[in-house]
Amino acid sequence: MDTDDKKSAMKDFRSKRFILTIGFIVGGVFLTHLGVLFAINILKGIGIAILIIGGIFSTIEMWKESKIKSVPILILVSFVVLINVT
Repeated sequence: MDTDDKKSAMKDFRSKRFILTIGFIVGGVFLTHLGVLFAINILKGIGIAILIIGGIFSTIEMWKESKIKSVPILILVSFVVLINVT
């Protein structure tokens, strides 16, 4: 990997789109699992809230590109939230 590729990858990871979509989803899932692991309900609730926000941003971003592809994202995020809430 040359320096241009590394700079491009770092630029992509620091972009607003990446942080609001993938970053919130991964962060929410991580916090939710930590809350379940250590039996801390407030941490689990914060993780679920961040996961929902990430799912909404991902759906909005995909909706701009393709309305049909945004529906499975919404369904998957809703399913993950449903599993973690119960």
